[in-house]
This record gives sequence, C-alpha cells and structure tokens, in this order.
Amino acid sequence: VAVFISREDEAAFIRKSQKIAQEKSIYLGISLCSFPEDYPASPWVNKLILLNPTGKVLSEYIKAKPSVLEPIKPGDGQVPVVDTPYGKIASVICCDATFPGLIRQAGRAGGGLLLVPGLVWAGVDPLYTRMNTFRAIENGLSFVQATGEGLSMAVDHQARVLSVMGYQHTAPKIMIADVPICHIDTIYTQVGDLFGWLCVVGFIISVGFAIFRPSSREQG
Repeated sequence: VAVFISREDEAAFIRKSQKIAQEKSIYLGISLCSFPEDYPASPWVNKLILLNPTGKVLSEYIKAKPSVLEPIKPGDGQVPVVDTPYGKIASVICCDATFPGLIRQAGRAGGGLLLVPGLVWAGVDPLYTRMNTFRAIENGLSFVQATGEGLSMAVDHQARVLSVMGYQHTAPKIMIADVPICHIDTIYTQVGDLFGWLCVVGFIISVGFAIFRPSSREQG
C-alpha cells in the first residue's frame, strides 16, 4: 500500500493520479487503502488501480488473499489482465503472489508482465520477494515487485534479475528497469500443481507399502 485514504477522498485522489498519467504519458499503478466513514465497524479496502496514459482506469483489483494481520474483506479473486500496445499486464497485491493457483490466471490469459506492490517486515525480507519471483518462471511472464520496507525486484520470464532495490539501504527509493513484456507458454499453466500432487500420492503409496507389506518371515 502506498497511501492510506478515506473513502470520501478516494475519487479526488484517483483524479489527481489520472492527471499525472496524462501529463507524463505513462501507465500508472496506484495501490491504496481506503477507509469507510464508519471504520472500524466496516473494514477498509486494499486495492490496486491501473491507469493508462490517457488517465483511463484499466483495472481495479481488490486484494484476494489478506494476511492474518489484515481484517479486510477479500476481493473476488479474479486477476485483471489488461491489453496494452506493449503486451498484456496483470496485477495483484502483496501476498496474493504467494498463491500459485491465483497467479496462474495471468499465465493462462497470456500475461506478459505481472505487477505486484507489496509491504513486508524484517523477518521475511528478502526471502519474500525472492520466493515470489518463481511466479515468473511458472507462468512465462516478467515480474516486478515494488516492496515497501523490503527488497524490490524486476525479473524476466526466466527469473533473471533485471533490477533490484533495497528499501532500507537506498535513497531516493526509485527503481528503474527495462522489462520485456512478452508471454512464454509453459507446461505449468496447463497442468498446474499436478506434478506436486503426483509426488504426494507417490510418497503416500511408498509409505503404505513400507508399513503394510509382508515381512520376509511371513512370506516364508
């Protein structure tokens, strides 16, 4: 999350962001926490909004997999994948990227770039970011994670590092990367976790065989 804002101020904030996107002719992702007027009676919302260079809202995504520290209502789990002249861009929020089944939507939709704003703490940094880069290999897309309080990283579809930035050790906190936006078909997007489940089944069968097979004395 980049900014905390009241629900009544959200529209004005988005308009200011649209103006920036237009003036700079850029795609702009804004991650925010929006608080309702009756908070804490109603939960706050963690969302990511992607704007194009004309200021048009391309997608609005609500975090689907809240952490245990977030008393928020999750979104519908539909990962947005938007078409641009450069390729298809997908986006999720923070620990959403730790759920392979969720991110597989981007791979199956032909996504070429996955954007992930995140916020971490010292106990999981930099492992959290490095772990998430596996989504690039699995789904054949480039991956950029912008991480508050931790390691930001951009990698290509083979998880080759293109740029890194340590939040605690860098000033100003700006990361620049030349990132290819292209999709590569992978087996993983087709079979998902099948190989992993086959390994689990094989392990269970092996354990069962070791426990219940007759001893050599019984066979004699």
